[in-house]
Amino acid sequence: YFNYLRILSHCAFLVAPIGIVERVGRRRLRNRALIALRGLTDTGIMLNRVYCTYFDHNYLPRGLALYHSLQRHTPGSRLWVLCLSEACYKTLVALALPNLIPRRLADFEAADPEVAATRSTRSLIEYYFTCSPAWMLFVQNSEPDAEWVTYLDSDLFFFAAPDPIYAEMKDAAFGIIPHRFTKRLASHRRFGIYNVGWVSVRRRDQGITALRWWRARCIEW
Repeated sequence: YFNYLRILSHCAFLVAPIGIVERVGRRRLRNRALIALRGLTDTGIMLNRVYCTYFDHNYLPRGLALYHSLQRHTPGSRLWVLCLSEACYKTLVALALPNLIPRRLADFEAADPEVAATRSTRSLIEYYFTCSPAWMLFVQNSEPDAEWVTYLDSDLFFFAAPDPIYAEMKDAAFGIIPHRFTKRLASHRRFGIYNVGWVSVRRRDQGITALRWWRARCIEW
């Protein structure tokens, strides 16, 4: 749904988060992190970051792996989970994991009936994709003190803190990652230019406007 998004100066188009969601050597990762952070002050990196994702009971092991990797490298980070099945919700409530906030799909739909109304018009997986920007808005509205809200695919895994990514976005209001298809895979561009595995929105007018635009395009699709 970002295919027609115009490139604006307040958007950051990131390289794949090297060393964060893929395995690389520690020395190599440390050097890259130092380059990304060089010259920045503490106030240049927004520390009040909230994360969100969604999954059902089938993806629960992956979602829990994401949660534990996030807590290991960014202790105390809040992860909001939109539970796509009742079994998933009940399991997360029973686990009562610190900094993990589970929400029922039905409660989310009640808060955004315009999104819920699209469910009968598309496949289940398409409906879940439709929920992505609306879920980010839901979390942003629920976290008034958060500077950044970042959506993560539930099968991501952190091998280090994501500070270099936020350093890359220090002047941006919105962060998305292009697929950067090789020539051999150029035909895949018809499925979308951007990968929605990591999407960040900042509490700025430009960021919120972009997120609302994305939500509207998903609903009308």
